[in-house]
Amino acid sequence: MPIRGLRSTFLCAHLLLAFVFAAAFARPASAQESVLFAFTDTTGNVPFAGVTLDKRGNVFGTTAVGGNLSLCNNIGCGVVFEIVHNSDGTWSDRTIYSFTGGDDGAFPAAALTFDSRGRIFGTTNYGGNGSCDQGEFPGCGTVFELVHNPAGGWTERVIYQFQGGNDGSWPTSNVTFDAQGNLYGTTVYGGSPNSCVPSAPSGCGTVFKLSPNGSGGWSESVIYAFKGGMDGLNPSSGVVFDGAEILFGVTAGGGNSCGQYLQGVDCGTVFKLRRTPTGWLKSTPYRFRGGTDGFEPLGNLAVDASGNLYGGTYFGGITAPKFGNGTVYELTPNGSGGWNENVYYRFTGLEDGGYSAAGLVFDAAGNLYGLTAAGGTSGQDSGGGTAFKLTLGSLPWTETTLASFQTLTEGQGPYGGATLDSSGNVYGTLASGGAASTLCGFGCGVVFEVPAQ
Repeated sequence: MPIRGLRSTFLCAHLLLAFVFAAAFARPASAQESVLFAFTDTTGNVPFAGVTLDKRGNVFGTTAVGGNLSLCNNIGCGVVFEIVHNSDGTWSDRTIYSFTGGDDGAFPAAALTFDSRGRIFGTTNYGGNGSCDQGEFPGCGTVFELVHNPAGGWTERVIYQFQGGNDGSWPTSNVTFDAQGNLYGTTVYGGSPNSCVPSAPSGCGTVFKLSPNGSGGWSESVIYAFKGGMDGLNPSSGVVFDGAEILFGVTAGGGNSCGQYLQGVDCGTVFKLRRTPTGWLKSTPYRFRGGTDGFEPLGNLAVDASGNLYGGTYFGGITAPKFGNGTVYELTPNGSGGWNENVYYRFTGLEDGGYSAAGLVFDAAGNLYGLTAAGGTSGQDSGGGTAFKLTLGSLPWTETTLASFQTLTEGQGPYGGATLDSSGNVYGTLASGGAASTLCGFGCGVVFEVPAQ
């Protein structure tokens, strides 16, 4: 299993190698899941992000590569897919858009967002007309929209193409709406002309806003540009609102140094942006220390009705004999302007899972659900991942492994977040496994459902 967080897996080549490595070392086990669809190159490959459900229970998502295999160095530029819930209980798939790698974008690696009119919004890592130096693939990334057309299909429109400077580059997060219809998201790089990381594109990352301009288009503004160091860098996950005036998110890097575990790696931060009459004011509720509290936070935060924050870290927790398998944590306002961290669970890397790579979601009873990228077996760090539930109670919360993803047929490697339907069923993607093909010998990935438990 890869022992580095998402900052080292953004490039699709790195993603594919990581998933092949995970598959080669996974051990067979039974998972309580149903495979709704297994991808096969042209229908998609490497479903890296979580899924989104529409009002009818259909499942929408993206694959990082696949689609038209004549493009993007013969691996495909990625697709947007829909898994349709048929009246007889079966599921069927259709590709609603296949990216070309040009101005329309390439390599989507984030979940999709619906607006109130049924339009779909998302981001691509590459593509667009920006002139970023990102290796062999052009563009600085895009934000796109998909709209139903009269023929019954979907039409794609790019609403913003990042230029790689102060406006940001490499958007890897989903986008979030406010009540006025503005969109918010993050870019891993950009925001300044200076490099935060050696040999990386310029800038430490941004939080951006896209606003309808009244003429059918959108205008972009950066509401915060990270400065690196203790301020944070590389915000690879999305932002969430707590009320109308406050945004929360995480940075995978920056903050305290975690060099005692991985040389040159920062522990990561949780950030807060508060809207004021003169702009957005940024503060840092928490900087991870890299020990039992965890480090390298990933995925969107969850916010409860009291304003407490919940998230996961990829590393840390139980730090012996090495650097830990990740945590689930809570941040609570302490009444004095600061925040206190409580660790609700520390993964062992065994049957309970390891490496929390995505955000968490609440059910109606206040229990938390999520996925781990590894674990699920009795061998340390050897498994293909888990779906888990944390039951409300005294610390630490009770952890239940709902499914263990261990076979190539069922799929392995859940790097996106979990999604719940109204009945408590869990949906998500596995980045490898399913049907083998020429391009993906260990399978191109699957969409799964775990029944409510």
